[in-house]
Amino acid sequence: MSPAISSQGENTMKVFLSYAREDEAIAHLLAYILGQHNIECLIDRTLKAGTKFDAALKQMIRAADAVLVLLTESSISSAWVNQEVGFAVACNKVIWPLAMAESMQPKGMLATTQSYSLFDWADPTRTIKNLITGLLEIGRGEQNHEYHKRLGLDRVITGKIERTRFIVERLRQLLQEPAKPVIVYAQAAFSTFAVSDDPMYKEAGGHSDEYISMLLDERRLFHQLILRPTTIFKMLIWPVRAYEEKYLAIRYKTLLSWMQEVRDRPNVEFICAQYLGPNRFIVHGDFCFEGYKLHHTSGYEMNVVKYQQSKIADAVGEFGAIYQRACEVGETKDTAIRRIESMYQRMSQLSGEVRADD
Repeated sequence: MSPAISSQGENTMKVFLSYAREDEAIAHLLAYILGQHNIECLIDRTLKAGTKFDAALKQMIRAADAVLVLLTESSISSAWVNQEVGFAVACNKVIWPLAMAESMQPKGMLATTQSYSLFDWADPTRTIKNLITGLLEIGRGEQNHEYHKRLGLDRVITGKIERTRFIVERLRQLLQEPAKPVIVYAQAAFSTFAVSDDPMYKEAGGHSDEYISMLLDERRLFHQLILRPTTIFKMLIWPVRAYEEKYLAIRYKTLLSWMQEVRDRPNVEFICAQYLGPNRFIVHGDFCFEGYKLHHTSGYEMNVVKYQQSKIADAVGEFGAIYQRACEVGETKDTAIRRIESMYQRMSQLSGEVRADD
């Protein structure tokens, strides 16, 4: 089946489709469907005999408004697909991996793309409609939070600064509606409430001044949000990191101070509980933000924002199951405070930094 006709107008939305040879039939069917909606699909079958393959592909990627990647068992192990994605990343293109199965997860270069969409092919009609709508939105330059939320598309944000910027923007948005009930779930090693303006906090992670400033802003806004009587806040923490004792002591002390401040607030709950999986920041019914560590560093380099209500509900369910099991064995807000207090004292003693006023 031939791809979309390439003689369409200059203003036609153009996408480059990257796929493994084993998935050729699906790729060209998708190209045909997109073509019927006036979206030109650039794929390698359009190349003329004798054309230098790699140069022509690079030219098509440069010309595309977005790059779609058919995510299958074949494509995730394809060196050529990864090369195409790598070039698209270098060109700062919007990249959407289209998973052909729910279990498919991006790997290689796809693990660090700026836009990320997993479509539910159980309902192909709805999926195609969302895909086409989303592509046309890209053509109009409307890639933003509300756009992803409206279409229920996942989004990937790479880098600590971009992650923090996103959270700060969302917190500010939530604070603009003081009367709106909000339920927030947080799952992290230390959480933003362990962020400190102590110079050693910056030193421990090798953080820039810009990043520290944004983290402090995040902590301030987050604290404002949970102090509102219309906010219900639950947090799971498992404060273990491979830092030197003196750096851990700073984190424990800052976190402990916040815990003691909100200890008696009935709308704020927190416990210590070990968990598997990503760090999470969930606003019920709105979005689920998940952070993944790609390297042995102090931050979460890949962050997936999920907007589909079923995915948010799944994340809340996983959070709730861990929380419930911890409560059943006696974990409470008070035991969490005692645990952090003990850890702080221990790290302080090991680092030789206990002071008389501590």
